[in-house]
Amino acid sequence: MFSPLGETFALKLPPVTWTGSSSFDPRNLKKTITHELLTAEDEQFDNESYRTKLQLKDIIISKLESELEKMKEFHDTVLKTKGNTQGDFEVPKNYEELYHKLVDKIQSTEAELNDTKLRLESLVTAISMNPNPTNYKNGRYDEQEVSHKIISKLKLLSEENEELSRMLSYGKSKEKDIEIALLRKQNNDLLEKVSKLEAKLNDTK
Repeated sequence: MFSPLGETFALKLPPVTWTGSSSFDPRNLKKTITHELLTAEDEQFDNESYRTKLQLKDIIISKLESELEKMKEFHDTVLKTKGNTQGDFEVPKNYEELYHKLVDKIQSTEAELNDTKLRLESLVTAISMNPNPTNYKNGRYDEQEVSHKIISKLKLLSEENEELSRMLSYGKSKEKDIEIALLRKQNNDLLEKVSKLEAKLNDTK
């Protein structure tokens, strides 16, 4: 609704439909609207009102032309995309098949990701163990050499751990022997004191 002079009127545009053909001409729409405006029985508006209506309808026509161009471009893009993908695009027979394909793709991607993560952790471990970049092969870290060094280091650490465990066990056994010896000495001391007390009691009798 628009009321430039305090009056109210409604713009009645003919229905516009577009089916993708090139027969539609926005200029025909403009001529139709102009003809309708000039022949309308609306004598209550002056020349300024008619001029305002023309400007407003010109704006509407421009917007319609812009939308029409966008629709044509979109239609051409859809046709082009359909033509490019028709040869190598396979439409699944049903949603279940599509679901299984997506699951297989996700599992494959996760396996590759886990393998990459393991390799990265190995390289980070190797670098932290030996910061000097001496294990290069063709400008990159040699994974076999890195794996060999990691295995050797783990084996060495395991042997050291076993040795420490044996030493700890030996120390605990010696500690127990010492405790037993102390307890025996204390027991002997107590027995000796008891014997002396009994001898004194016998003398007093």
